[in-house]
Amino acid sequence: MGFSISWLAVRTDDLDRLFEMAGVTPTAESDEWLESEVSGSGLQDGWYFFQALGCDHPIISGDSLSQISTLGETVACSVEEHVMVSIAEGWSDGARSWTIAHNAQEGMFDLSADGELPAHFDAIKDDFVSQQNAEGGEDAGVDFIFDIPLRVAKKICGYKHDEGSPPWMPPGPVAFTQTGASKAL
Repeated sequence: MGFSISWLAVRTDDLDRLFEMAGVTPTAESDEWLESEVSGSGLQDGWYFFQALGCDHPIISGDSLSQISTLGETVACSVEEHVMVSIAEGWSDGARSWTIAHNAQEGMFDLSADGELPAHFDAIKDDFVSQQNAEGGEDAGVDFIFDIPLRVAKKICGYKHDEGSPPWMPPGPVAFTQTGASKAL
């Protein structure tokens, strides 16, 4: 069983406006394992994080990210481990700044990267391509390239979905209810 999720992190302290733009309302229900349709928590360094079920959840649609990124630097990821697809995007001031995507269905080394890529992209790419080659390249039983977009995103906001000890701020993740707005994005 693998992850099929969408997540985003926004560097903002205007949580009321963020929740309104995202079309969600926090509940008092703890969601430590991020099992709700939408969960969220503060992260370290002024970031706020949402994770949603499904790799194509409307919370990471272009319209949603365009609005949300007016509040601050925004990083969004789509993760579909069943077919080994990962996408990371950076947004700022209502526009996408960069995108990095891997689709194993197109080949083990498939990787596209566009825009003003983060400075740490090349080092992360080189490291994971070397690991892929060391394990047998196209014939390897593991897909290291899948992690490149996700590691780039983590370097920015501190979160990666499959690593322990997330950088939650107290009280930690809670479940959110979706308003009509988030369902329609």
